[in-house]
Amino acid sequence: LSYIARCGVCGGPLSVSTAHRGNWQGQVYSCLKRRCAAVKAEVLDEFVQRVVVAWLSRADVYQALTSGGNDEQAAHARAEAQRLRAELEDWRKLAETGEVTAISFARAEKGLLAGIAAAEQMAVDAAIPPVLRGRIGDQAVVTWQGLGEEVAVKREIIRAVADIELLPAGKGRRAFAPDRI
Repeated sequence: LSYIARCGVCGGPLSVSTAHRGNWQGQVYSCLKRRCAAVKAEVLDEFVQRVVVAWLSRADVYQALTSGGNDEQAAHARAEAQRLRAELEDWRKLAETGEVTAISFARAEKGLLAGIAAAEQMAVDAAIPPVLRGRIGDQAVVTWQGLGEEVAVKREIIRAVADIELLPAGKGRRAFAPDRI
């Protein structure tokens, strides 16, 4: 989260460094500008990853991310899916009136349904940032776990969806509290 997360006091970036506190030694994120706030790196990393994956897993987030996009590519893909649906309906009418055989209709239907599914997926993919494609909704947890140690991809996902600010712990507080984020 170095240079992704910011200090909630001065707005400076958080950077990671090694700290020594009594018997403890480890990585700490701290405000690079004025040292306004600091937290153990593993604690913040784990908390942010848990929150981001939980957010990406939500059905309403999936719906919001995939239904948006007035992007030209998404609009073109939606139009292609609609065109293929109309063609499929024409084939159905021809089959109902006996102008085409059932085998011909079945072949056409199979190809058109595959084309519709592909166009709809292209519309969904075009509406969301590339780094999130295939990593939201029901797939979020599994794909995040599948990233393993691919820190660069995780950083890009977090950068795309989160604005992280760290507040100071306050006097006498040593344990991490989620209200600091």
